[in-house]
Amino acid sequence: SERSLKRALGAFMLVIAPLVPGKKYLDDWLEGNDKASTDKQVQTQIDNSVAHQPSNLERLLPASFIGTFSGFLSGMFGVGGGAIVVPSLVLSTDMSHHAALGTSLCAMVLPAMVGVLTHANKGNVAWRVAPSLALGSAVGAYIGGKEIGLHLEEDVLRGGFGVLMLVLGARTWRTA
Repeated sequence: SERSLKRALGAFMLVIAPLVPGKKYLDDWLEGNDKASTDKQVQTQIDNSVAHQPSNLERLLPASFIGTFSGFLSGMFGVGGGAIVVPSLVLSTDMSHHAALGTSLCAMVLPAMVGVLTHANKGNVAWRVAPSLALGSAVGAYIGGKEIGLHLEEDVLRGGFGVLMLVLGARTWRTA
């Protein structure tokens, strides 16, 4: 039902909210890193990272799964880039938050076009509103990205993203 889908999306956002800003702490905890690392341990880590360069398949496979998952959820919930792709890229790859945002925006162009066509065929696009909304979104994306987002520290950007996901997740859950 619609209510169940909305609750599932809200729950997903609530679970993801603390993970994105907490990723570096989670990585440190999982790897057992501590501040008192010896020179030998550091050298071993460097040697291991040089010895294992990911293959094309290792780099492209997670992106393919994320794309399929986000496309599915985009079609079902009408969300994808910000709520699904960005946290998935940040959590499953070594991509920075800035790179995940840019990659997500680029990757969502085609699914958005497919979604528009699908919904337009069903009469679910408010054509009187859509052009103004698109223009406003483009201006906001430019200002938010170029003038603000690219100048924010990675931790601040992740924290803001986590808070936004928390607020949106709670609101989505509550209104379901």
